[in-house]
Amino acid sequence: MTYRAPLAEIEFCAAQIIGRDRLAETELFAKARPATRSAILDEAARLCEGALAQAATQGAAVLYALDAEVLTA
Repeated sequence: MTYRAPLAEIEFCAAQIIGRDRLAETELFAKARPATRSAILDEAARLCEGALAQAATQGAAVLYALDAEVLTA
């Protein structure tokens, strides 16, 4: 099973809970256009679905193996 970043849920949280549009009105985030926000989110998803998901899977396998050694020792 492959991991897929929940982009729709993240977008919902950004818009409805965090208040993305209100943040965009502040000086700090005034230059963050929708295309920029979308590109950042897409790249973060790509990182999570690729390298981080693979590392998590490998880490889980190592922990499972260590746990099995402890239980059988």
